[in-house]
Amino acid sequence: MPEEFAARVIRLVETYGTFPGAAENVSMSRDTMVIPKRLTGTTAYFVGEGSSITESEPTYGNVSLVAKKLAVGCRMSSEVVEDTAGVVSLADAVATEFATSLAYKIDLCGWLGDGTSDYGGINGIVNKIAGSAYTASVVTALTGNVSFETLDIEDFLNVIGKLPIYARQGAAWYVSPAGYAASIARLKYAAGGNTVENVGAGAGESFLGYRVNMVHVMNSTLGTDSAKIKVLFGNMGLSSIYARRRDFSVRLFDQVYATTDQLLLQGTMRFDVNHHSLGTTSEVGPVVALKTA
Repeated sequence: MPEEFAARVIRLVETYGTFPGAAENVSMSRDTMVIPKRLTGTTAYFVGEGSSITESEPTYGNVSLVAKKLAVGCRMSSEVVEDTAGVVSLADAVATEFATSLAYKIDLCGWLGDGTSDYGGINGIVNKIAGSAYTASVVTALTGNVSFETLDIEDFLNVIGKLPIYARQGAAWYVSPAGYAASIARLKYAAGGNTVENVGAGAGESFLGYRVNMVHVMNSTLGTDSAKIKVLFGNMGLSSIYARRRDFSVRLFDQVYATTDQLLLQGTMRFDVNHHSLGTTSEVGPVVALKTA
């Protein structure tokens, strides 16, 4: 007796795609794009009557973007497609899986990329801001605070205090779900003499007046985890660019594996990521990282 296919697919997966929602989104009309970036401005001087005005000029650098192709493929037998036709759209289900895997990879690149080929040469913000060139944008937790479970309210206040004023509008917290529960949620519910609404500015996912965004790919390690970036805070629309040359598209090929009567489904997209403004060793950028002691 042939098997019957139910008209649904049980699908329990995490939600990805947080990075594009956090960064500035731009569209590329070609495979490369260069965006001017202000480095320094002009300087004002006092001058006496009849004296020459001292001149100064702003300086600019460039932010370069190069489209990278991300792809995923799947081979299916014609029998499976036929047997599920009219019940479950297998092609649609596979396309959904493609979209999830691409969103997951983009999150890995944008948040955690280490510049290797596994990440298309992209450096993620967590990895990049931890470098020696951006030390002014990193807050180290107080002595003894070596884990999510031991972070104090003072650590988070120190992070807020360090963020430049220009980056506060649109600023948000970025933390893993496990990290949120073990640190921010713990502090919201444990604050003596205060309600959840007092500390969180609402019982929802906000903290100290700023929205909290859950990022599944960020550090989720509980217990002692010294000298690791656990939380980001700031306006990533000012620090990072997610550039799209071509959005996600799916193609079906029925001739590639004709001898075995199989179909090939491919999903591709082209994009790039650039974290162009993370501060310096003396100047804080629009995003601040909280690192365990």
